[in-house]
Amino acid sequence: MCEGSPVTLTVDGSNELNYVWSNGQQGIGLKSISVPAALGVTSYTVTAFNPDGCEYHGTSNNIIIHPSNNQPPEIDGVTTFGGFEITVREGLEAYFEVPTYDNPEEDVTFHWLNMFDGPTYGKFYNEYYNIIHEAGSFSWAPQQTGVYQVQVYAQDLNVCQSLPSIVHTIKINVVCAYCDYEITYNNRFPNSNPLPHLTEAVHFIKAGFNGQVVVGNDEVIFRSPDVYLEDIFGGFISGLHFHTETAPICSTAYCNDCCSSSLAFVNPQSSVPGSFSPNNDGQNDVWYIPDFNSPGCAWNAQSFELSIYNRWGDLLFENNDHEPSNGSQCCRFQSPPSPSSPGYSDMFWDGTIDPAFGVTEPLTDGVYYYVAKIWGCDGYHEFGGGEENNWAGYFEVLGTSENQRLAYESNESAPADEPIQTTSNFQLEINGYPNPTNSIYNLRWQNLNHDEIQSTTYNIYDQIRRIVISGQFAGDH
Repeated sequence: MCEGSPVTLTVDGSNELNYVWSNGQQGIGLKSISVPAALGVTSYTVTAFNPDGCEYHGTSNNIIIHPSNNQPPEIDGVTTFGGFEITVREGLEAYFEVPTYDNPEEDVTFHWLNMFDGPTYGKFYNEYYNIIHEAGSFSWAPQQTGVYQVQVYAQDLNVCQSLPSIVHTIKINVVCAYCDYEITYNNRFPNSNPLPHLTEAVHFIKAGFNGQVVVGNDEVIFRSPDVYLEDIFGGFISGLHFHTETAPICSTAYCNDCCSSSLAFVNPQSSVPGSFSPNNDGQNDVWYIPDFNSPGCAWNAQSFELSIYNRWGDLLFENNDHEPSNGSQCCRFQSPPSPSSPGYSDMFWDGTIDPAFGVTEPLTDGVYYYVAKIWGCDGYHEFGGGEENNWAGYFEVLGTSENQRLAYESNESAPADEPIQTTSNFQLEINGYPNPTNSIYNLRWQNLNHDEIQSTTYNIYDQIRRIVISGQFAGDH
């Protein structure tokens, strides 16, 4: 019923009884009354007394009163014009719910508008708030970048005056599968692990909150809708050529043409490691050239050649990759390498000598030489044309073990990529788990055998294997 409308209450009984109603009205034979409907009053009672003092009781309940000054329902707590916006990578599922809120006694229906093909649009009742308030749900795994919009509104069923909510727009930004969503920088300095020239993130960029970040004198650009810098306590120290931009990022054109000037090849000559120890201890077992800025899209390379020689000029190892698996694949190589990933042939050497080159000596400590060639986008489509990026140098092999030499001698006929099996009494257990309410990722380690070890280095990468943060564990925990 609507607030203020008359409620007529009637009972059957003798006219000789004295009727006392819960609103205070009473009288002999007063078997019917009319009262205005009041908010919060859901039941009425009446007690009848006969001349001998006996009592008779009656109750009416479940009277639902709607307010006369009706207000439209809210969508997700929003009462004014506004919109909602989410960002999702292509191929990944976007799921969200749109709850509605209104007077607890009013039914609410949910409505989707201008729906496009692809998503699944649902409706459900919000059990945690009120089961008569209908809400909406949206589920979609987009396969193409772009900006998409749907509109929603809610309608209440107030008997005094039914009102619709304001129409709200939900914007869905679909970005490239390899676009960075959130980037955090810590412990970055001009002379060691400097910031890249351009950092783009779909959601936000943070710098200097858990380790100092110094920009230096080079031009550095942060491009993201939100940029957070810890510059109050000296966590982030800007430079003369640092600035931020809020320009659109990861556009459709950017995704469709990964071989663009924005992803130009960068020669990583300065980051070539000077040594490695292929002794199968699980640490520093392979030699590779790191790409600190974009390990999941290493150097933006489209093809490579790698040759390893000993000090006498004997060719020990050779590998190349000129044919992408799908004909035109962005982000072809990883660095650090991922030799077990299907479709990848990353540029690295695990210390294995290829028997096809006729070298009979097992790998020993000493100086070795490399020649590496990488073709970026400019020389990929017509291999051999365009600019060729190549460099050569040397590195040291350290810590080769007697077990590895014996395994090499006893497995000369085995395939070159067959791993050498070793055992170790050192056991390390690492567990990671997120605390999304505080934006924290906890990393825990335990040295199960309590062996003496100075430190263990860890790196945490994002979805395309860009380094987010690195550090060292020390001690048993």
